[in-house]
Amino acid sequence: LWAGLKGAVPILLGLFVLTGDVAQGRRVYDIIFVVVLVSVIVQGGLVPFFARRFGVPMRDVEPEPWALGMRFQHEPEGLQRHYVSAGSPADGCTVGDLDIGESAWISMISRDGHLLQVRGDTALRAGDEVLALTDPANRLDHIFDKPRQQ
Repeated sequence: LWAGLKGAVPILLGLFVLTGDVAQGRRVYDIIFVVVLVSVIVQGGLVPFFARRFGVPMRDVEPEPWALGMRFQHEPEGLQRHYVSAGSPADGCTVGDLDIGESAWISMISRDGHLLQVRGDTALRAGDEVLALTDPANRLDHIFDKPRQQ
């Protein structure tokens, strides 16, 4: 990404030469464009080489085309994010059977990168990501994070 973005500024500045009343403006713009193009190709092509040479890890990231995000002025009160731990009271339990109290509401469940519909009969599994809305004092860590008491 860094190898290609810096070429935008000279090209945009070259547009002033092209649109202004400059002698041989088209030729100047063409030279700028070729220099930027060669620079981007050479530098961009060398990024993986130098990353390997200097031990900088490079990995391909699978694109995740769907993002669900909301921005707030202040941190929402009572919004909690939990991951269901293996052996916790939530592991294998349905949403309707969770002992989370009357003031809590499970708003989202994500499993293996997929959003699940939240219903009373939705069973939770270890590794599920759960968003819950509840009173700020009602911490749900013991439901999702701690192993069951024998």
